[in-house]
Amino acid sequence: MGTYAFEANALVKIDGTELRLDRKVTGTLWQLEKTANKETFKYEDAELLAKYDDGSLVFVNTDDGDHCGSSKIELSPEDHEIAKLRLQYVKATLDIPNSRTTLELVITTLWAQIKMPNTAPGYISVYLWKKRYLGANCDYRTLVNRTARKGNRTPQYPQAVIEICDQAIQSKYLRRERNTIEKTLEDAHIRINQANKLLLPSLQLKLPTRRLLQRLVNKIPAYDKHAARYGYQAARKAFRSVKGHVVTERPLERAEIDHTQLDIVVVDEQTAQVLGRPYVTVCIDDFSRCILGIYIGFNSPSYLNVQLCLSDCFRPKSWLREEYPEINSEWPAAGIMDNLVVDGGLEFHGTSLEKMCLSRGINIVTSPRLTPTYKGKIERVLGTLNRAVSEGVPGTAFRSITEKGDYDSQKHACLTLSALKKNVMQWIADVYHQKLHRSLDTTPSKMWQANICPEDIRYPAESSRFDAVMGSATQKTLTHKGIQYEGLSYNSHELSELRRQWGTNLKVDVRVNQMDIGSIYVIVPDRREPLEVPSLEPTYAQGLSLHAHQVIRKLQRDNADMDQGAEGRRQVTQDMNRRIAEAKTSKKRKLGRRYGQLLEGTEKTQAGRAQRESVLVATPRTGSSATDKLLLEFYPIAPGSNGLEGYGSQDSSDDLPDFEVRDKG
Repeated sequence: MGTYAFEANALVKIDGTELRLDRKVTGTLWQLEKTANKETFKYEDAELLAKYDDGSLVFVNTDDGDHCGSSKIELSPEDHEIAKLRLQYVKATLDIPNSRTTLELVITTLWAQIKMPNTAPGYISVYLWKKRYLGANCDYRTLVNRTARKGNRTPQYPQAVIEICDQAIQSKYLRRERNTIEKTLEDAHIRINQANKLLLPSLQLKLPTRRLLQRLVNKIPAYDKHAARYGYQAARKAFRSVKGHVVTERPLERAEIDHTQLDIVVVDEQTAQVLGRPYVTVCIDDFSRCILGIYIGFNSPSYLNVQLCLSDCFRPKSWLREEYPEINSEWPAAGIMDNLVVDGGLEFHGTSLEKMCLSRGINIVTSPRLTPTYKGKIERVLGTLNRAVSEGVPGTAFRSITEKGDYDSQKHACLTLSALKKNVMQWIADVYHQKLHRSLDTTPSKMWQANICPEDIRYPAESSRFDAVMGSATQKTLTHKGIQYEGLSYNSHELSELRRQWGTNLKVDVRVNQMDIGSIYVIVPDRREPLEVPSLEPTYAQGLSLHAHQVIRKLQRDNADMDQGAEGRRQVTQDMNRRIAEAKTSKKRKLGRRYGQLLEGTEKTQAGRAQRESVLVATPRTGSSATDKLLLEFYPIAPGSNGLEGYGSQDSSDDLPDFEVRDKG
């Protein structure tokens, strides 16, 4: 590299054209000559300096590299010390003639002072160092000797052996089975022995060594090796490079949503029986990193989880301090986002979510397949939340058998779902939102409050309209019986008037709040507000979740001897009430995540619904009645079972019918 100056005969490149500084015409004007055809150009000193400053002018190194060595590398600490020592001898001889007598005198005098190296260098060596140094424009790095080639450069193996080794590497080493070098070497020996059977004794191929095979493997790019042995996705993750991320300029411009299963086993509020590991759905604001909304429950990832999480996002958290007095900080983040980033889960690609987002001006952004880094903020928050509320808590579920050891998560579980919700809410409001974020240099709460005004936050309309828009979308036919949905009838005077106006067998758009099927919402074309239509069986349906209703219907259909309709459902309710009373006195049974699903929302029902609340947590016991046998068939509990349904991959309730409601749009 060295140093250069604007002097006569200096070579430069201006915009890719090589020129030589010929002479100075005046005190500030240079005449340059094109090396290719001797064409002349004239530049002022200021012009040359300006071109040098913006990079359009570069100096050309005249060193051919043969006698000066490489000067375009960073020296190691050892080479740096060698170059510094040699530079002392070079500087001592710069201004003296290159005769042997003069050089030896200066070299001997300097060596007597510094005593390095062990013997004084020869005058020829110092002369060559001096020549290199001057030839490289005073770059001290050229004083280090280039690595000399040693040994015999004649190939030890013919090309045929190399090709056979490459074939063995492709067929053995670069495979998902990840064979070792030894296995690959064995395969190469087998291939060469087979080839030698067809060759004359004088043309026999030499067997390769492990060193040769290792050298050929090392030549393969690391990314290609990783992709061949571990898969393309693993290689892309291992060799990923962060070149930037989506930049937002204000809160609610972009939000990310996703689910995870918490690593904590929770128990029932009343019976202290194990329910399993709940799911959590979180939506985070990209700009401020504030959590906009959250849902915690036993529903597997579905549109219902998304609906409840977004419902929490859209509404202000004014109720938080009243419901959780332990929380000291406000939760300011709420409102409707402009863009919602989702992954490829089916719950994010149904008609219900699409209609809800379109009606609120939300643009759904789908992250590319198998690229969690596209929504890395929500992935990081889910991991942080999971560790914060699960690690070190009795009943924690470890991710690996090695970490778990002999720890029994079910035996030590003591945290209820309501207590877990309190822990999560308090951690978000008082810890996560108030903690300095390393990417923001401030806290998420301050980042939100400093960059948004109250008038910039969009909220949905009143709760009835909101529930109608957020509900699961379906289309039904309006008849003289009203609307039939999941075996329940819904009708009202408004529906009758609607049928008179638009005709019989009218197709209508229906929204259902899956947490409360006591009413449904009908979207009327010529009305701005939806119609809320109550169930014709309000005592049964009000406050009942769709999942619980489907469980009861399943029991009713499977019992051929049971009366149909409301009477049959009441009979099921009575039987299940009796069994839950018996189950509460038994310490041998454990509830599962399926039962936790049935409990969803019952903590907010009125006291008058206590009877149906018992239905939702019923654990059947053995008996002689037809209903007992039916329930045991529907909820099989094997003798000696640990009863932890819905726990990880060892879900003992996998044989149960799945009543999870998903959007079929």
